[in-house]
Amino acid sequence: MSPQRHAYDGFKTHGEPICASAAERATDDHNWDGKACLTPAQIATGAGTMNRGLLRARTTQPQPPTDPCTAAPGAGCRGVENQLYRVEINTGSNDPAGNAPSFKWSRDNGAVVFPVLGVSVSGTTTTVRLANLGRDEHFGLAEGDYVEIQDDATVLNQLPGQMLQVQSIDTGSLSVVLAGAPASSAGSQPQLHPLMRRWDYQAGDPAQGGLTLGKDGAAELSTGTLAQGASAWLTLEDGIQILFEGDSHVTWRCGDYWLIPARVATGDVIWPQETVIDAQGNSVTNAAALPPDGVTHHYAPLAIQTGNAQTPFTFCMTVKTL
Repeated sequence: MSPQRHAYDGFKTHGEPICASAAERATDDHNWDGKACLTPAQIATGAGTMNRGLLRARTTQPQPPTDPCTAAPGAGCRGVENQLYRVEINTGSNDPAGNAPSFKWSRDNGAVVFPVLGVSVSGTTTTVRLANLGRDEHFGLAEGDYVEIQDDATVLNQLPGQMLQVQSIDTGSLSVVLAGAPASSAGSQPQLHPLMRRWDYQAGDPAQGGLTLGKDGAAELSTGTLAQGASAWLTLEDGIQILFEGDSHVTWRCGDYWLIPARVATGDVIWPQETVIDAQGNSVTNAAALPPDGVTHHYAPLAIQTGNAQTPFTFCMTVKTL
């Protein structure tokens, strides 16, 4: 299910299943016999979808005060509104441009979008003309925000976005000046439904769990373990923290995402917990490590071609009209 389709007045209206066809060379990873069509399971294995990394989410833990006369600072979610945080992989593993894995996050499930009417690149800046600037301050733009320009092609091909920072906003012409230039031609073809999506992350002090930005303008993805303690967690905002986990075989996939509901009434996030026994025999409860919530890909073989490019295709299935 793709969240990138269909935007109106700055808001995502709905997602929809999208079908796409692509050619893929069969390799040893597919465990193919060289004759019959690949099964959906073989295609999925070859696409590297088995180990896509894990995420834990929590609110900050209270720290004991250093001064005995000072009360401990409050912990938990400190936001004033319920939020649905979206943590999404921007650049995945094995990026052709050589960028390291990165991620971005939104407090509104990535729903703050603006239809693009035109894009003009001049030197080190990009001017984007928009259909609107959002209904209000909460769902609008501000200088310093990070945005990306997307269209149908970048979404369907799972291309990482080049995150650009808002330099200035002209409310009269509904145009925004961004620092830098997009990595692709996204936004230049109206028939591909271009839009500009706002994300809510900012660079911070790594010593305090803040984010470091990479070459793609998104936050660098660093993995850790519970054994490393508080230093392994990354802070989003208002006490919300995340921890990426992945071994040497993990494949971070562009577009994969996790959703983290945060509730003011409880001062906490809604996230499954796991209880384990530590080395001392004590019962310890932590945020569970979960695979991505999506995007979910389903595969079906359409046809197979063996030999050279002139060899006719052998279709893998028969389509019946009901």
